[in-house]
Amino acid sequence: DKDGNVKDSWEKHNLVVNSSRPVLAKHMANRSATPVNKLVLGTKGHIGDNLMTPKTANEGFTAARTNLFAEEEGAFVYNINFTPPSTDNGQAVVVEDDAGAGSTVEVVYANNTITYKVVLAVNAGNGATGTTPYTEAALYAGDDMFCMRTFAVRAKDVSSVIRITWTLIF
Repeated sequence: DKDGNVKDSWEKHNLVVNSSRPVLAKHMANRSATPVNKLVLGTKGHIGDNLMTPKTANEGFTAARTNLFAEEEGAFVYNINFTPPSTDNGQAVVVEDDAGAGSTVEVVYANNTITYKVVLAVNAGNGATGTTPYTEAALYAGDDMFCMRTFAVRAKDVSSVIRITWTLIF
């Protein structure tokens, strides 16, 4: 919550999508300098009206995905764009949909892993009604989705923050 108390916690592996392969190949061939630089939260990663049941491969949650279900359907998404620190681990420069809301992204690289610690601030991502039911998230490198996850609803309003720790292991 907004006072730092953990109300809910869960851990699950993400789906590394097919578009991540060309992103990595371009980096390795020195053809691109675009890092993972965006987290997008979406509202259509669930089955039908049941916000507690995440979409699976049966509903199209596969490695062939190139964007979130909400992006595909023109539904609400929240973008947190960031510029990772250039040399050391630390805070990224954040530009988000709710300008000046105060969300943060910390990037930590160590021992073949990159960890993104994202905090969606109290005044960020609450949507037009003041509460947003997020059920999917993805990391992007520029416009290319790198990995994605669907999950049971996590409601966001002004009484809460959402903390996401996303680790990529190579």
